[in-house]
Amino acid sequence: MRIGLQVGHWRAEEAPRELSGLRRNGTSWKGTPEWQVNLEIARHAGAMLEELGYVVDILPAIVPPG
Repeated sequence: MRIGLQVGHWRAEEAPRELSGLRRNGTSWKGTPEWQVNLEIARHAGAMLEELGYVVDILPAIVPPG
């Protein structure tokens, strides 16, 4: 089984013009942007799922075609 974990705000600057409102959203705390925290959580969760035998894809905020 394959599982996709979508990381909020990660690589949002790649959003197409029609989703340009997503490019500069998110927050930060003491200089750490939200996307970095989200990515770390997704990586940890992904590692846990892989240990259980799943295939895990870590996906950016804007899911690429295919």
